[in-house]
Amino acid sequence: MHRRARGACGGFPAAPPLYTAMKIFGGIYLLWFASVLWRASTQALPEAAGGASKGFWGGIALNLSNPKPALFYAALILSVFPQALSAPEKVTVYFVSLGTELFWYAMITVTMSTAIMRNRYFAAKFWIDRAAALAMGLLGLLLILNH
Repeated sequence: MHRRARGACGGFPAAPPLYTAMKIFGGIYLLWFASVLWRASTQALPEAAGGASKGFWGGIALNLSNPKPALFYAALILSVFPQALSAPEKVTVYFVSLGTELFWYAMITVTMSTAIMRNRYFAAKFWIDRAAALAMGLLGLLLILNH
């Protein structure tokens, strides 16, 4: 099957200035987010939700209201499977992705709900947040500088 070659502008071959603007905007957003994460690394964590049920439903609501994971998975799947997929292939990719995500979040939830893991995470929170902020800031700079 023949695929169209992409130009130097990735998904925006007809509008290179728009592509450059999106990269710069994305880099600025990552830099802003990195600075927020850096400052938050010294703040105490909020109290746990009152009861497992409240925390569970709050987590469900938060995840369902957040479009970023869906956009991330859509971009990832489109880059991994660039040609048109048949309906059964799309269904398979969807259920494999859904199963992987459900398994991963269930593992994290069970693991982080143990006292020993929560204590270890709280002890390392400062360094985890700072490392994530540095990585995000570097990615933002790379987006801006490599336009």
